[in-house]
Amino acid sequence: MSANPWEDEYFAMTPDEFRDSMACRNGKTPKGLQTYCDGCGNLFDTNHALNCKNGGLVYQRHNELRDENCDLMKKAGFNQVICKPIVKEAEDNGLGELRGDWSVRGFWIRQKVAVFDCFIEGAKDGIETTIRILPALVGLLTAIAMFRASGALDMLGNLLSPLLSTIQFPKELVPLALMRPISGSGALAIVTDLTKTHGADTFIGRAASVMMGSTETTFYTLAVYLGSVGIKNSRYTVKAALLADLTGILASVYVVRWFFN
Repeated sequence: MSANPWEDEYFAMTPDEFRDSMACRNGKTPKGLQTYCDGCGNLFDTNHALNCKNGGLVYQRHNELRDENCDLMKKAGFNQVICKPIVKEAEDNGLGELRGDWSVRGFWIRQKVAVFDCFIEGAKDGIETTIRILPALVGLLTAIAMFRASGALDMLGNLLSPLLSTIQFPKELVPLALMRPISGSGALAIVTDLTKTHGADTFIGRAASVMMGSTETTFYTLAVYLGSVGIKNSRYTVKAALLADLTGILASVYVVRWFFN
């Protein structure tokens, strides 16, 4: 209460903190105390807040000291400072995990990296990730093959060609625009065919090249990234990604037409 309110030294208090401090200084109970402790579930009062080791000031002070030590280690130049490092892995039922307060690599001796161990761990994680995303990739690649073999791509392109011609979008690029968000290899095959047919220095060849570099295989990328972390609800990701692809597809045609006149 008597220290200067310097933010760098963590002495600055909010109005509520100042009010509670004045109440405790004068032996009164601060206003707005919660009924139960969020750490142990017992009845909450000023004395409990000072002594509870789960949700009271003891717990908060412990966390403040832990975070302060981690911050000091980072300022001292140590790069690998881990807050709450895992000392013992949890069992299959999720219990038994032990964590420390902080750990610093390279404190006593110069930090070294076990290259082979890192390689083994990375390879292990890569195999596990591949197994997790394999079903989604198999389903996606199968659907792409069926979509191309059925002739649905050509049929959809023919249906959209009259509409796209009103905005001066070449009908030769319609299959590429439809295939690009789905399959990178399929889109590359279409670009190769367009280059052989029309030439690399023609408007169609240039627009196809720019379109290929300005868009992404959205569905393939989402299948890999979302599948690797187990996310089932993508929310607005697909809509936003397809909107970005549409922007790149249209911009590639108009930019090439403007740049090469």
